[in-house]
Amino acid sequence: MRKSIFYSLLIYFLVISGCKSTKNQFSSSEQEMVVLTMQKSSCRGKCPVYVMDVYNTGKLVLDGKANIDYIGDFVGELDKNSLNQIVQEFENSDFQAFEDKYDSRITDIPSTYLTFKGKKVENRSGAPEKLDQLESTLTAVFKTTKWQEMED
Repeated sequence: MRKSIFYSLLIYFLVISGCKSTKNQFSSSEQEMVVLTMQKSSCRGKCPVYVMDVYNTGKLVLDGKANIDYIGDFVGELDKNSLNQIVQEFENSDFQAFEDKYDSRITDIPSTYLTFKGKKVENRSGAPEKLDQLESTLTAVFKTTKWQEMED
């Protein structure tokens, strides 16, 4: 009888601890999410073409397409303080109030797309200074990050 109680308790604790660790793994991965995206499109010249995602954890993911030193998938990191400052800058800009598109009749100008809180804004020309400043901030992040190639 003691052996069956012991084995029952052992199985119970193994099942409970196994379920608990699985739950923690899922909740950790659910917490990491993209908060900002900057995408640069091509032009007829040598414009940089890439997509950079900024995660709420400070993780940066770069998908380099053309005319940059980092072609392929790369990862970098942004310290929490810098991340908070950038997110605050987006909040203070009233990003949701920007028009969806700032365009130009000139066809050889690349577009920059910024996405924040579900809103995507395209800028080719004529955007408000606040939007240009947000682009400059993220471009500086791109240029100063120590990118490392992602492993398959």
